[in-house]
Amino acid sequence: MTPPELEYVFFSDSGSTSVEVALKMALGFWRHRGEKRTGILALEGAYHGDTIGGMSVGQRGVFNAPYDPCCSTSSGCRFLPRVASRPRWRRSTQPAGAAPSRP
Repeated sequence: MTPPELEYVFFSDSGSTSVEVALKMALGFWRHRGEKRTGILALEGAYHGDTIGGMSVGQRGVFNAPYDPCCSTSSGCRFLPRVASRPRWRRSTQPAGAAPSRP
């Protein structure tokens, strides 16, 4: 069912846990290779869950403010401006099922 290169799969019970494990796996991968890579890129204003790891790479706000000491940006997380990555959508004037027009 999967390509031969995909030998392992991680199943998670929630998106928050998936993000937490993905962060640990990414950081652990480089540590086990002996390379000091600790940077994480995240979109500004994004929500990545309610675990400490997920909040560390998500938007700061009133709901996660009590956890700021645990979610320090000195951990290597750099937030990319959301505006730069947001697709520009236009409302379609085409009838449903019509071929899309080029901008």
